[in-house]
Amino acid sequence: MCANLRSPPVGSSLADLARAVATARGTKLVARPADVIVGGRPAKHVVLTARKSSGCRTGFSFTWRDMKAGALWQMTSAGDKIRVWLVDVDGTRLFIEAETTEQPGPELQREIQRIVESIRFELVR
Repeated sequence: MCANLRSPPVGSSLADLARAVATARGTKLVARPADVIVGGRPAKHVVLTARKSSGCRTGFSFTWRDMKAGALWQMTSAGDKIRVWLVDVDGTRLFIEAETTEQPGPELQREIQRIVESIRFELVR
């Protein structure tokens, strides 16, 4: 773990967050931020690979507030591919990440894409 790692300040737009993700410490950019649609909303998609060293244990490129909710993985290995979709949902930026090893195979890649394409957002009043 790298307790002293601090992510740089990030502006409030999806483009700002996408730029920050694209330059995350300890990663190599594979695909620049691109405009996509997720759940009918404009979004950004970025693809990275984890490098061997970020000055911290591999995979600790960003620090996030602990939400204490949902599943998580605790380790990223060098060479792992990190796909990130960023969506603004009524003023809240949603960070969707899929991480795979160097050899995920085409079926796993298609499954990840189907999962992202299945996302829907409903207006709750």
